[in-house]
Amino acid sequence: MKKMWISLTAVLMLTLMVLAGCGGAGGSSGSSGGSGNTPAAAGTAPSEAAPARDTIKVAMKSELSTMDPYNNSVTVDRAARANWYETLLVYYKGQFEPLLCEKYSISQDGLTYTFNLKQGVKFHDGSLLTAEDVAYSLQKGLAAASYATEATYVNEVRVKDVNTVEVELKQIYAPFLLAVGTKVCIINKAYMEAKGDQAGYNEPIGTGPYRLTERVAGQKLVAEAFADWHGGSTALKKAEFVVIADPTSAQMALESREVDLTYILPSIAVKSIESNPDFKLEKVTALGCGYLVYNLEKYPFNDVNFRQALAHSIDRDKIIASALDGVPNRATNLWNEEFVGYTGNTNFDEVDLEKAKEYLAQSGYKGESISFTIGNETYKRIAVIMQEDLRKVGINVDVQQVEINSWIDDMTKGNFGMAFINEAVEADVGMWTHVLSSGGIGVLNMSRLAVPEIDEAFVKGASTNDQAERQKYYDQIGSYLKDQAIVVPVYYPTMTPAYDKNLTVKRIYADGYARLCDIRWNS
Repeated sequence: MKKMWISLTAVLMLTLMVLAGCGGAGGSSGSSGGSGNTPAAAGTAPSEAAPARDTIKVAMKSELSTMDPYNNSVTVDRAARANWYETLLVYYKGQFEPLLCEKYSISQDGLTYTFNLKQGVKFHDGSLLTAEDVAYSLQKGLAAASYATEATYVNEVRVKDVNTVEVELKQIYAPFLLAVGTKVCIINKAYMEAKGDQAGYNEPIGTGPYRLTERVAGQKLVAEAFADWHGGSTALKKAEFVVIADPTSAQMALESREVDLTYILPSIAVKSIESNPDFKLEKVTALGCGYLVYNLEKYPFNDVNFRQALAHSIDRDKIIASALDGVPNRATNLWNEEFVGYTGNTNFDEVDLEKAKEYLAQSGYKGESISFTIGNETYKRIAVIMQEDLRKVGINVDVQQVEINSWIDDMTKGNFGMAFINEAVEADVGMWTHVLSSGGIGVLNMSRLAVPEIDEAFVKGASTNDQAERQKYYDQIGSYLKDQAIVVPVYYPTMTPAYDKNLTVKRIYADGYARLCDIRWNS
């Protein structure tokens, strides 16, 4: 099995629409009695419209961890590059919509997907998109670690003609459109072969509505509108993404008009921003889960009794109320009713300190201090509450915050003991294979879970279009996660993008981010 996307929280994407308007610059005119108009008085200018606003500054919580379009580890990376790279399809509110294809079809046996491309689509260098580019991109994606699971299902990617691509599977893979059609970025074959991967990725040429024109590592990204975008003219001509890691600083930047939109806010500020007439705030229940994860390969997490002690010590309600100001929804499993394959048959245990102490007494834990590493301030607040919960039952935890990209690197390599993460996963339980199957180790499987029965259940769940059959396998996986206390689900994340009142939101995608092409100023 293999992997897919981390979220520091992600996804699949918030879209903001924003109306461009004009403000009037008033002039005065004199009237000399009688009928008709008179010239403007001396020293005054005739009335003229102010130019429409066409730029925006957006706060994001971290620098891009990679420019590789086929590395899906971090949601913010995917959200940013969606402005310069595009995919065959877009998934929005349970529906697949064509983006770079005009239409698609699936063979009766469920093994062949045919994509008929939109004609006249241009890359940023002016060349036309062809089926060769799409086939090349799909092959590049399927060769990457993030798509290793999907690659095991694909038999062949072939060009039928200049505007048609077919993907033939070895066996049915129910999440294929989500996993590949909406996620694999389409790149320019000739450009990439001439430049090479590293140089090509660092200077991306896509079909998207914007071109990346500047990147200052750790500080900002600048994107400018692509005049020949196949989707038509965009209201915003330039956007600057600025890195503001601290949510409170992002709030202050919004309130002082240093940024026009922020995807990061401290949870305590949600109510005040929501009630402030100068701003708009959206609440989006994102797909995925925020949960406690630990390295199963390391002591004491390799002991199921110790893990059960952890699971019965964590008070989800207290964490949500105190660390997150009641914003997100309480989690009872890693996935909820928004996911294809969900049944609600498996709910994780509630907090029970006496049971936690009993499990701890049966474990081999001797009171050693356990490292709890976190990558941002929100996770730190969660970790401090968990630290106190665990202290009550006799588990000692040392909370350590590290730089976000170093934290991601340590997590993927297994250089940690215990951590808290917010995983964004596409809307199909089968997509959790990237997080929970052995093939995901080194990418998204932070717990380093490697159980053949779980790997097999994910394969069988994805290899049929019979929903009842799929649910049976996913219930099996959910029961194992609970019985073995592999993770501790805490909440289903709620994204709270906030922006200037003169911006209008057209769409909000489930990962909490927007494409710039959907943003306009009202005035």
